[in-house]
Amino acid sequence: MSKARVSQEPDTVILTVSPLKEGQSYVLTTTGVQDTAPSANTIWPSSRLQFRAQFMPNSNASRLANASGRVRVGTGDEVAVEGFIVLGAPTKRVMIRAIGPSLSPNGISAALADPVLELHDGKGAIIAANDNWADNANQQEIIDTGLAPQSANESVILMKLPCDQAGVPYTAVLRGANNTTGVALLEIYDLDKGPGSTVLNTSTRGWVGAGDDVLIGGVIVGQQNSITNLRVVVRAIGPSLTGYGIASPLQDPTLAVYDGNGNRIAANDDWKDTQETELRAMRMQPSYDAESALVRALPPGNYTIVVTGKNDASGVGLVEVYAVN
Repeated sequence: MSKARVSQEPDTVILTVSPLKEGQSYVLTTTGVQDTAPSANTIWPSSRLQFRAQFMPNSNASRLANASGRVRVGTGDEVAVEGFIVLGAPTKRVMIRAIGPSLSPNGISAALADPVLELHDGKGAIIAANDNWADNANQQEIIDTGLAPQSANESVILMKLPCDQAGVPYTAVLRGANNTTGVALLEIYDLDKGPGSTVLNTSTRGWVGAGDDVLIGGVIVGQQNSITNLRVVVRAIGPSLTGYGIASPLQDPTLAVYDGNGNRIAANDDWKDTQETELRAMRMQPSYDAESALVRALPPGNYTIVVTGKNDASGVGLVEVYAVN
């Protein structure tokens, strides 16, 4: 026996079923779906989904629901690179967006006109790519998320990524078509609202300049059933990038974290100045004294991380966010 009720989450239905045996495989059959959406529904009548029953993990913990990086996209070492790790099993459904032209109405005068997106696995192989988002075979699925880009030139990858309990790394790379340059936004959305696999950490690498060319990272801390702070480590890396072949790293990055109201809630220049003991205990200390890091417990909400060069210096920098709960 089972029953269904509409969740407070959009486009979500909660099913209640008789007790299931852990590890046993089952098939969920959907019938009697009434489509009231303006676009086609992605759950089709009489669809069948096979799944394996497992205990529900802790549903009170917060999670990284979204991560983004706004950066000036150049060529070579100055393309935008965002790395992330997914933890859990068996898959994580994510959407990756590359936004350029849509930034112009927000006062960005040199927005990237035609972003191109690639997704690489942990071995560096390209597992997905997109130039114009509407060219995707799952265009309708993208529309149904409510996150389709405003411009036809912007890019999207939406797919289920394999993950495991050890964590699986992926890297998104954003370039300009035909080596064009400009300011762009690279975003990763965790589309799985329920308990299960999570996004463990994210990072964005790009050119750090002044004005619109500072490196801006954004994260959304989402909640499951109750309000629980998510403890994170935020780092701004520069000199360490020399060891990865970056010719012009930012020599002295500074870091500031802002809440959804624009209030600065944390800042750091040299990581040893504030939370050295805590960072060392977690083995999260940067390799160079001039690099920045801080530890903060964040309640659910939106946060912005701004990385600049001390005394308006410029170079390639990396902003990282680690969930350490």
